[in-house]
Amino acid sequence: MSEFTIGYLSWKKHNIIKKTLDSHQENGLFHIIPPKNRIIYFQEISEEDRTIANEYDLNYIGNSQNIGILNAFIKLVENCKTPYFIFC
Repeated sequence: MSEFTIGYLSWKKHNIIKKTLDSHQENGLFHIIPPKNRIIYFQEISEEDRTIANEYDLNYIGNSQNIGILNAFIKLVENCKTPYFIFC
């Protein structure tokens, strides 16, 4: 599955993104998508966001502002280094 990147979008709902990431980790998705192909975009990025990304071995990008879903999605795709992209 090295041809796939999985991208996440998060904005201030740390408990929800952690539940999503826990589920993906526990159900084997992280076993088939290597860490280099996991990326998360944080709207209004904070230190807690960075901690979460590191805890789940995710690459992260973000902005100090909320740039909206579409623009954040575009940033995720622009940072995708594989032929296929999965958005969660």
